[in-house]
Amino acid sequence: PVRIASVHLDFSRKRARKQQLADIIRAINESPVPLILMGDFNEQWHSEDSVVRRLVDEAGMKVYQAESDDLPTYKTKRLDWILVSRELEFVSYQVIGEKVSDHHMVTAQLRWSTKS
Repeated sequence: PVRIASVHLDFSRKRARKQQLADIIRAINESPVPLILMGDFNEQWHSEDSVVRRLVDEAGMKVYQAESDDLPTYKTKRLDWILVSRELEFVSYQVIGEKVSDHHMVTAQLRWSTKS
């Protein structure tokens, strides 16, 4: 089994995003089932105290090319992410050129990790 969750973190209040992050990390740590977590995180990797980076550091999640500047989803920023548990790995990852809202859609192909 695998869990799939979609999020849309607060766009204007860093404090609210931190509380949402705490709730997400608690949910991740309470379940042994691998997770695919995706959505609008409203933060970039390089942001100070980035919730995306904290999910990687504190909850063991993985992201595709975290440092890449070539995957913008909102104007020139990468605010939309797909994160996966360590049991999974990315085969491919793409930001779709057409907008489906004010953001671009992100897709990924995943597989069970071959690394132990």
